[in-house]
Amino acid sequence: MRGISKEKIKPFFVLILITLLLEVFLFNFRFWQSIGYESEHINVTSIGEGLVINEDGSYIFNGSDNSYFEFSQVNAEVNNIYISISSTGDTPYRQYVSFDVTDEGNSLYYSLPQREVVSTVERSKYIKFNTSGVVGKLRINLEPTTNYDLGMSPTGTNTNPYGITLDSVEINKSVPFFFVPLRVLGIFFVLLLCCSLRYNTSVYRYRLNLASDKQRAVLVVLTAINILFAMFIYLNNKFYFGWDREVYTNLAQALLQGHFDLPMLKPSQELLNMANPYDTNLRDSLNVDYYWDYAFFNGKYYVYFGIVPCLILFLPLKALFDINLPVNLANFYFTIIYIIVAFRFIYDIARRCFKHISFVTFLMMAELFVFCSALTPVLQRNDLYTIPGITALTFTLLGIDLWLAGIDRQGNVKSRRKILLGSLCMALVAGCRPQLLVGSFFAIFIFMRTVFARRAMFAKNKDSLINTAVFVLPYVVVAAFLMYYNYARFGSVFDFGANYNLTTNDMTKRGFRLDRIPYGIFMYLFQFPKITSRFPFINSCDNFTQYMGVTIYECVYGGLFVIMPVLLWNFAAYFGKTKRFLRRRKLFGAILICHIFAFIIPVVDINMAGIVFRYIIDFTWLLILPAFAVYLCVEERCRGDMLKRHRLKFAAAFTVSMLCSILTIFARYRHYSMDCSNPDIFYSIMYALQFWM
Repeated sequence: MRGISKEKIKPFFVLILITLLLEVFLFNFRFWQSIGYESEHINVTSIGEGLVINEDGSYIFNGSDNSYFEFSQVNAEVNNIYISISSTGDTPYRQYVSFDVTDEGNSLYYSLPQREVVSTVERSKYIKFNTSGVVGKLRINLEPTTNYDLGMSPTGTNTNPYGITLDSVEINKSVPFFFVPLRVLGIFFVLLLCCSLRYNTSVYRYRLNLASDKQRAVLVVLTAINILFAMFIYLNNKFYFGWDREVYTNLAQALLQGHFDLPMLKPSQELLNMANPYDTNLRDSLNVDYYWDYAFFNGKYYVYFGIVPCLILFLPLKALFDINLPVNLANFYFTIIYIIVAFRFIYDIARRCFKHISFVTFLMMAELFVFCSALTPVLQRNDLYTIPGITALTFTLLGIDLWLAGIDRQGNVKSRRKILLGSLCMALVAGCRPQLLVGSFFAIFIFMRTVFARRAMFAKNKDSLINTAVFVLPYVVVAAFLMYYNYARFGSVFDFGANYNLTTNDMTKRGFRLDRIPYGIFMYLFQFPKITSRFPFINSCDNFTQYMGVTIYECVYGGLFVIMPVLLWNFAAYFGKTKRFLRRRKLFGAILICHIFAFIIPVVDINMAGIVFRYIIDFTWLLILPAFAVYLCVEERCRGDMLKRHRLKFAAAFTVSMLCSILTIFARYRHYSMDCSNPDIFYSIMYALQFWM
């Protein structure tokens, strides 16, 4: 190959060889371990009362505790057990099983842990045993399962009996060799990444320069990979793929009919008769019929979610094509836009503030920002509730980006059109999720030279007045519309209606409580994750609170400073030479504002709504940007071995942060998560990673 030396090619062949050796011998060590096993079928001798046998040999499982298959004549050493069990339906099926056994050390049954057997994942059917000598009897207990296709109650367990088939039970069966192409690619990519990001690598020599065709191609490919990953999660979480709340569809239909309320939703007489319709426990105890999570005010239903996503997507599709867009599909569209905008945003920030940033550092920062700021919570729960957050953040990033593009480095106005569009984006945030309006405060730093040095805004000359009008007008127009929208619905220009929602608690009486704040801040920022040895390894943290009052808690997977260690660079901004260097670069003020709002917003969220994982969209970006700025400022001052160690620390923080973010997407969360909605995909990934099972 002309122009490519053997020395440059050799490392790739070495990595390929290491990858293949790991796949063959490490990830398939159960295959080598089980060579020579002599398989033996064992037969059912009795079944529990929770199972009813049919004429064709299948069973009806009613979900009771007393549901088991017993094998009383095993009388053999059991190295592993092979269980093939399936649903009588056509969909992928997951069954929880646990085991009771007797052996040479235990004449009475003792219990073994629970495992999942998935009909379409062959590797899940092989279960390694480590009993004490010869097994006398074996009992396979069936536990209530949570398969989306089989129908579930709100708590995620099956509500009706369903048919199952016990196809085969064998002991000491040789485990097949499972060659997983995606695992091979993943191993190779991880090894390549480790070699490329090692502290003395040459990849850091290439400066960020998108005039280079190669760099543009790499950035396009990385953006496409993120979009394809989002598509993969979207298509394979069947719960969200087939579920639609129709909230924005109803709002679009109502707006087309000239209503701000929802005339298609008629409140029940029982709800109208309640003195306090927001009393959740009373509503439920009286079996009052109502529509979940709509705002209810003066006898009418309203949508309290931001109206802007409806105006820019749902309403046009309904008006022009009579399309009722599902919220999860809309969320996917908004997610694609967010990914593209976020990459562009980080590029413009890096180019403007840090001219000498390396291309590989830019790629790591962009990828971290995309995932950690919003992509993880959106893909973890791709539904109605993340639409306002992802659209608000996208408008914020786009608005700041347009503002920066509208002026030059000296503060001169280059493009009034871009400033106008930037202000429009920032104003529209209020109609998505008002918490992110804090992004507008960055105008202070962006236009400081424009206002004070160039007198090109908020001065008395003609050009300045025009520039000022261009900047302010979108805020005035959008604010006027939103104030009218709020007043027409709830009688107050500042009332967006969130307090009137019919959900889990009476938010009209919720109030602002200082006692909620410490625990909420701890959970959002400092809680250690609950790590286990089972995929996806990160689990929902336990809710240990002693707050004596009403607060809302949904699954949180660890404090941001713990699961995203890249954020730890924020603390360095206030110490020693780093602080002085940030002041010289005129970045310290912006970082301080980020940190202030990164504290204020979760305090507001904790009191207004509770501790909810998706709310990290509101403020995580305010912690990531300062962390990047601190890292790059320190990198500019480092030389020699200190620079190498600094880059190594960031590469390690990048790896841990990305790993935690991706694994959190697969975290088990009631029946919303992929282990319930698509066990085929979830457990294929699980057994590809947990090769030791």
